[in-house]
Amino acid sequence: MSWMRCAALVILLAAGAAGCTATPPEPTESPPASTPTEQSPAPTAAPAEPAPTPTPTPSILGTPVGEAVDARAWIRYSSEIHDVDLAHPPGWTVVPAEREWSMAEDAGAIESPGQDGFMSAAGDVWITLWSVPYSGGETLEGVQTWAEELCLQIGDPSCATIGERAEPLCLERRDCHPGLLVPFEFDVHAYVTGGDHASRIVTLAVWRASSFPVRGMGSAREVLEAFLETMDVWPAG
Repeated sequence: MSWMRCAALVILLAAGAAGCTATPPEPTESPPASTPTEQSPAPTAAPAEPAPTPTPTPSILGTPVGEAVDARAWIRYSSEIHDVDLAHPPGWTVVPAEREWSMAEDAGAIESPGQDGFMSAAGDVWITLWSVPYSGGETLEGVQTWAEELCLQIGDPSCATIGERAEPLCLERRDCHPGLLVPFEFDVHAYVTGGDHASRIVTLAVWRASSFPVRGMGSAREVLEAFLETMDVWPAG
């Protein structure tokens, strides 16, 4: 099966003397040899200091780090299976879900037919969406418990520290139904519940490390956050 299910910086001197046989005349004193006057070297002008080079704005392949991704021109999409509306960048490929998502069958399966998939135009970023029935209550604690269960099912070694890494989200700004954004070593997940998704928990995941560069869009996490905004999901506070 393919990466998207159907389709995975080198380089001194010699001297001589002469003599004669005639009786040499009485020697006369020669004036002392003059000592050449030592001259101080001409002062050398100090080199001019180079003009400082301006520090470029840090960026990832064209988009300044921390600058919001502009999703206003993105294309709306509605998942028929999971009943979630969101938008994706133009040029991305959409792979619709074919069935419901199952914890036992699909946890950790990034190409599962139980999820909607979005592949970047360059083919290097894969984002998936799924939802499942949920009865853990509309609390951050409940969402964290569900995220830990999913993590254990996947077999990730960092499940015990999800609470230390998780960042709260709000589904719908005014009502702020609970959600969490959780970075893992090789991917980033967001979980939300409540509002239009009462009694269900919706997961959106980017299957790249948080800092993975996405051409023209910043990091993988920033792209995921832009997807979330099209679902009316925002950082809490």
